[in-house]
Amino acid sequence: MSVQTKHPPVATAAQASQTMLTLLMGTQKFAISTDLIREIIDPVPFTRVPGAAAMTPAVLNVRGAIIPLAYLHIPLNLERLERGDRTRIIVVQVPQEHGDVTVGLYADAVLHVGTVAQNRVTKLADTSHNWPADLIAGLFRDDGDFVLIPDLETIFANQRLRLMASEA
Repeated sequence: MSVQTKHPPVATAAQASQTMLTLLMGTQKFAISTDLIREIIDPVPFTRVPGAAAMTPAVLNVRGAIIPLAYLHIPLNLERLERGDRTRIIVVQVPQEHGDVTVGLYADAVLHVGTVAQNRVTKLADTSHNWPADLIAGLFRDDGDFVLIPDLETIFANQRLRLMASEA
């Protein structure tokens, strides 16, 4: 039985810090709360699904469970790098209105796990950036680079709405 919880994409006022996995998508650094991560795996064979959305074009088998493979590069307008030695699939469980969704996120590289203090995370301004502000929960600086925190709940809710609209 799945217990529905709403995982905050960034640390809340009650939390002084949050543990985050930092990764690369294209040349941009992103961070995902470790609360959402189930495992990190090497790339495995996947099966393309005819007619599937560009963001989730395939499924893969993870320990007997068939899950969608998602490229966040698409909704976040990022270039995808060639598959390399550091390419990984991050299996996440994303809370949604009708229950949690398990998805494999394609990452060009996994960098490190670290703690991010809440006071270091700021909201992305609606202007002066190349990313859709409604899909980014926040950002912080790490070693001089901006690290974006994607709002996975919104990204996958939007994906579901687009799929429902295309079926109508």
